[in-house]
Amino acid sequence: MQMNQNARNFVQPAAGPSPWGEIETLAVRAAAGERACEAALIVAFKPLIVKLAAPFPDYEDARADGVLWTLEAVRAFDPGRGVSFTVYLKRSLTGRYRARWRRFSAETVPFEDYHGSAADNVAQAERAAEQKRVIGQIAAAIPELSELERAIITCAFGKGMSRKAIAKARGIAPETVKTAKKRAMQKLRKKFKKI
Repeated sequence: MQMNQNARNFVQPAAGPSPWGEIETLAVRAAAGERACEAALIVAFKPLIVKLAAPFPDYEDARADGVLWTLEAVRAFDPGRGVSFTVYLKRSLTGRYRARWRRFSAETVPFEDYHGSAADNVAQAERAAEQKRVIGQIAAAIPELSELERAIITCAFGKGMSRKAIAKARGIAPETVKTAKKRAMQKLRKKFKKI
């Protein structure tokens, strides 16, 4: 993950990490409503917020969301549950930023890019219906061909085999394959002109 230029500018050198016990005490006091303790926790966890907000193109908004979520986590934290505030906050912020990333990704990619526009879907359905109709016509015309012509058409168009490969597989000359394919195509064209 590359850090956003804004993130590098926002990080300020800290005097050092607060001891864990002090953070727990600050969290309990902040939950009781002490604004100074809330501010101290935001400063203490600023590097985490900056790191999690850095990948977002709207970095400033993502960072502001992180600060608000930190305050919400302070108010929702229950020390009696046996989880330290640091672990609780990291998990909370990570989950919130993941949800924000999913929401952000869904908003930035238009629905049409994933599923196509309604016109594309209608055109695709029309093409599929036309292709199905043509395949049905070909299937109806196949019985009018000789056994050799059917085999050659099946190999050439159904399996994508070359004239030489068909000749080798059938044990006939390549010129015979060419002639039989030409006759079969003429018969099929006549059949389609009638339809």
